Amino acid sequence: MFLSAALNCAMFLTLSCQLYSQDLRGRFIWSVPNSKVEVNPGIVYFRKEFEVGKLKSALLEITCDDGFRVYVNRKLVGNDTVWQDVIRYDISPLIVEGKNVIAVHAENASKSPAGLYCKLTVNMEKETMTIPSDKSWKFSTVAKNGWRTAGYDDESWKPAFEQGIFGRTAPWGNEFNFKTQGTVTVAKKKNKLPRLDSEFVNGDRIVFLGGTFVERLQSNNYLEALLTSQFPNLDLKFRNLGWSGDNVFGLSRAVFGDQENGFRRLENDLLIADPTLVIVCYGFNESFKGKEFIPEFKSGLENLSRVIEENQSDIMFISPMLMEKLAPPLPDPREQNELIQVYSQIVRQFAAEKGYPFIDNLRPLGNTAHSKSAIPAIRDRLTDNGMHLNQYGHWRIAPHLVNKLGGNPKECNFHFDLNDQTYSADGSTLHEVSFTDGLVQFTALDDRLVNSPPPASTPRGGKMMAIHDEFKITGLPVGKYGLSINGKPTIMADQNQWAAGVLINRSIYLEQPEKLRQAIVKKNEMFFHRHRPQNETYLYLFRKHEQGNNAVEIPQFDPIIAAIEKQISTLKKPGLVKYRIHRIEKAE
Repeated sequence: MFLSAALNCAMFLTLSCQLYSQDLRGRFIWSVPNSKVEVNPGIVYFRKEFEVGKLKSALLEITCDDGFRVYVNRKLVGNDTVWQDVIRYDISPLIVEGKNVIAVHAENASKSPAGLYCKLTVNMEKETMTIPSDKSWKFSTVAKNGWRTAGYDDESWKPAFEQGIFGRTAPWGNEFNFKTQGTVTVAKKKNKLPRLDSEFVNGDRIVFLGGTFVERLQSNNYLEALLTSQFPNLDLKFRNLGWSGDNVFGLSRAVFGDQENGFRRLENDLLIADPTLVIVCYGFNESFKGKEFIPEFKSGLENLSRVIEENQSDIMFISPMLMEKLAPPLPDPREQNELIQVYSQIVRQFAAEKGYPFIDNLRPLGNTAHSKSAIPAIRDRLTDNGMHLNQYGHWRIAPHLVNKLGGNPKECNFHFDLNDQTYSADGSTLHEVSFTDGLVQFTALDDRLVNSPPPASTPRGGKMMAIHDEFKITGLPVGKYGLSINGKPTIMADQNQWAAGVLINRSIYLEQPEKLRQAIVKKNEMFFHRHRPQNETYLYLFRKHEQGNNAVEIPQFDPIIAAIEKQISTLKKPGLVKYRIHRIEKAE
């Protein structure tokens, strides 16, 4: 009995070794018998399930003509678009004892040869197992939810077609660069408590995803600048993936393709941005399709959320904004606003069902700016056409939206009493305070950097909507006194006005807030070129045979972005500011 069991065990091990080691050299594989010549562009999904015992290590190497995203047990391992590079990943943390799966999203971006090469080497306590790409892998051109999971029903999937041995098969030949990705180990995401409402956490990479509203946040970046300065002690990085006219299916991103191409582009953009949190703002453009589009919209929300979650990112939704009612000849937006509210409610309900935070931004300034019967006051008009925020609109709504996102932009108050020789400050810390007859000097370090100054395009009365700080000084001798900030003259008032409290918008006299905003503008521009290069037809699409070799330069934007983010990290923290309140003229 014992001998029989031992023989059976030996036969099982022999068969297992034969299954994985008949030829340990990986093959290029694809979905057609001969992909070494021109094949049509498209996506092919590949899977390979395998079982392992007690693991010591697992090393994966992979390349694909033209690009891949590889997953192990639903977890994204990495992606690349340079087929000459063979990327090596240590995936030991992702392998479990028992059944596992490698799943590859492989793409041929243009009419050209196509092939996937992959090899996994698994070291266990008693044996080493090699799993090369070959005809035992399965493929499909349609992948349903769960295809990245071990145990998925892939009965309808077909065996892959072998194209030839890696390193010996034209047109790829043996001109490969072997690269180890990152620090070799692909670490599991740390378990953390569920994100509370709209809180940010240290180390967040926050992606804004949406249509025109989001895209214009790149240059009209008052929201990002204020969010950045509101959390000076958190390491937050922001990425903008807005695209004008986009919808939940990524339609605007299709370039020369169809909706499916657009959504694949959206997925790839998310991979480049590598977010921990995605702030999604869709529903505005979809509302113009009417109520009959609602089922598709709900399906799109479900699909987009699944993709974001599979990349292990948290999700937050922001509602679309209502259109402004402006003067003729612009039409009354009442009917369209009713549809926008319907779509906003769908997003709200979807977020509630899934447990995602939801930010209501239908009326960013409250009800007054979107009255059904009246055109808003000039200082409350946020758009030029009723639809899209202008620069002033972005500046104006930023503090309101930041409040909903967990920030608390507020005024600072400085109080001095010359009679009692006392002083205090709220929102700032005072240093080097000195009083003399008709003169108050001090330096101050604010808790938070002040908001960006209002843009040059601010309409009449709009500058009054900025956050104003109060300077209150009692006990000044009779006369008129001027306030200078870092040596710049600002405002003049008499002793009674200073005693009652003088309000001032310090942002127009401090250079640092605008320097921060301009650094963010530059960072956003560099990331734009990183994920959306203007010459991508030559780099990635049907003209890549002309300049496709230059695609390797696109990731070189990453260190440029990192360098700018170091500047942002310094600029977001307030610096000492010098103040001087001195008598300009005595009373007559």
